Amino acid sequence: MNNLDPEVAERPADLVVYGGIGKAARNWECFHAIVRELEHLGHEETLLVQERQAVAVFPTHELAPRVIIATPTWWASGPHGSTSTNWTARA
Repeated sequence: MNNLDPEVAERPADLVVYGGIGKAARNWECFHAIVRELEHLGHEETLLVQERQAVAVFPTHELAPRVIIATPTWWASGPHGSTSTNWTARA
């Protein structure tokens, strides 16, 4: 949310943080969904954000990243056999 502070964001009302097109979220509904998921994220969960929207929360471990921001071509296949079938879609 710091990136959307009017002192630093380019157009905070439009979620644009930099460069004319660098948005924090797809829209305000997606922004609030990302914030809601972060507020409820467990110590052994990771939030996947893809295309500027919360996509899924999946089980990880305490030292794993809290958030992964991915491009549209990203696919999960972790060392513990992580697949989309064991993600929890809450967003």
